[in-house]
Amino acid sequence: MKAELQQEIERRHQAETNLERYNHIFDILNEFAFFFYVDEGGLLVREWWTKAFEVISGFNTEEIDGRGGWFSLIYPGDREYAVELVQIAILRGGSKTSEIRIITKAGDVRWLRVVFFSIWDEAHQRVIQIYGTGQDVTQEKAVQAQQARFVTHAMHEFSHPVSSILMRLYLLRKQPERLDEHLDALQPPADHLRRMIEDMREYSSLEQGSISLQRRDITLQQLLHSVINAQEEKLETHDIRLSAQMPDEPLETFIDMDRIQQALSRLILNAINQTSPGHEISIQLSSEPADHPTHAVITLRHKGKPIEADQTSVMFLPFYRASEGTFNHTGLELTIAQEIIKLHGGSVDFKIDPDGVNVFIIKLTLIDKHRILPI
Repeated sequence: MKAELQQEIERRHQAETNLERYNHIFDILNEFAFFFYVDEGGLLVREWWTKAFEVISGFNTEEIDGRGGWFSLIYPGDREYAVELVQIAILRGGSKTSEIRIITKAGDVRWLRVVFFSIWDEAHQRVIQIYGTGQDVTQEKAVQAQQARFVTHAMHEFSHPVSSILMRLYLLRKQPERLDEHLDALQPPADHLRRMIEDMREYSSLEQGSISLQRRDITLQQLLHSVINAQEEKLETHDIRLSAQMPDEPLETFIDMDRIQQALSRLILNAINQTSPGHEISIQLSSEPADHPTHAVITLRHKGKPIEADQTSVMFLPFYRASEGTFNHTGLELTIAQEIIKLHGGSVDFKIDPDGVNVFIIKLTLIDKHRILPI
């Protein structure tokens, strides 16, 4: 009896030593490890898990035990699958990789990818231990979901102009005498496809971070005047007025002029496409905070089509603003504009004011006039 007790003490001491080592290793790897015994009744008895699991879940070990064990953290929709995984591990042994969701202490849903191994005991003819590793793959799953949405929406966006082109080609074969009419009708969808390809290439470059900025000191008043002047023909065609308010004191930023001009043009074009004829778009340039300005603020307002308040958070997702049945824009304008501004360390947000006016707020860092320039 004394010998068995001594062995148990030594075993637990070794387990604690191993756990300390694993904590250090897996903290570096941003993963967690775990070790369970399987009792004679087929139940899992936790021996240890590394601290990384507590960091991911937000619960410490005592809190998890108080809730009824690790199984209580599993997302309800995944519990049946988790039970099946455990049963397979206990009955069949071997190794397996799986992905399950847990609900953290903060109430967030996190995806975990778990690799576990079963240790088979020949003497008892059963699995006696299960150990493994896991990692938080929530961000990876979000990226995969975003890519899937992008592909789905891209297919939808391409289908309309392609269908229009195919229909016109069909009519052209049936009505060769109306050649000029059909060729004119082919031009808008063909141009739309070209813009789609260009915007998708641009978006891909921004996502991959392969765009280099040619920064220099730029006065925002001059840049905005240039952007607005470039839209005069479009504004006149749509019978839309554009007013601008800018401070007398120059607001200077260190930016890639062409890129920021591209982003602002896309935001204004989006406003033009969403504004009814006879209405107005307003642009206001200001700075904040008032006592010692560090940021320029460009506020773009327009009375657009009604947008549900709970949809404002997805305004900048690819293809969210794509029009149905027209070739006015590609649906990537807002996404590209946001990515360009973020690349400069700025931000662009959207809200709906109490009067139902759509408001875009762009912020860019102002030049520190006390900075020391390199010789």
